[in-house]
Amino acid sequence: MNVVDTAVPGVLIIEPEDSADEYGYVVDAFDFERYRRVGVRMPFLQINHVRAKGNVLRGLTFQRNNPQGRLVRVTRGAVYAVVVDVDPYSAGCGAYVGVELNDENCRQLWVPAGAAHGFCVISDVADLEYQCDEPNDPADVAGVIWNDSTVAIPWPTRNPLVSVADAKHPTLLEHVTAAGFEVGYSEQLAERLDELLKERFDVVPYFIRTRIRAVKRRQLEVWLDRLDGATRLEDVFGRMDSLGFGMAHR
Repeated sequence: MNVVDTAVPGVLIIEPEDSADEYGYVVDAFDFERYRRVGVRMPFLQINHVRAKGNVLRGLTFQRNNPQGRLVRVTRGAVYAVVVDVDPYSAGCGAYVGVELNDENCRQLWVPAGAAHGFCVISDVADLEYQCDEPNDPADVAGVIWNDSTVAIPWPTRNPLVSVADAKHPTLLEHVTAAGFEVGYSEQLAERLDELLKERFDVVPYFIRTRIRAVKRRQLEVWLDRLDGATRLEDVFGRMDSLGFGMAHR
């Protein structure tokens, strides 16, 4: 099994092992222990089968209050599948991963909880299977519009068939603004904290400067508050040997 890390943290492209001969092939489509080791969250609580016609585009959707991770594969046909980082706390908010999944390459796509997912069918028809770590909750579904200019996904069609519900999703900026943030705000906070640390202290260890770019906005705000009046790095970060570990990071 080959696992490809992507530009969006947590998103994985998985290429299972297969055994082929002149009569066909067998694919190891799932192995609990191997998938757990590479970062796929389990157990799966629901399996969905989706069929879509050619040129249909679904998404980009996610569950807002009960985030759902999905292991996606295509059992018939081909799709261009996309995952978008829509986390307002993330410095990479707006980044996306796109990959073709089809019934020949047998690739799988791990969509971590909270990320937006969508696909466009590039065959006459496509069947997809979602293995989900949380149940579907239609009332909890949110999304970002498929043709958002900030994300700028190079979809394989200019005029896809899009459902009424998917056509009503907000832009990424509208989604982030509704949450009370600006795109890239975590990155701006990290840069500001880095600048203030260099002004306040003679030496700021590299591991600290790296660490502050790998946590969420809430933790950055705590450190910025502590910086006021601090005379030692420990006053800001606490024990140096446990800096940031156990905190929510991306």
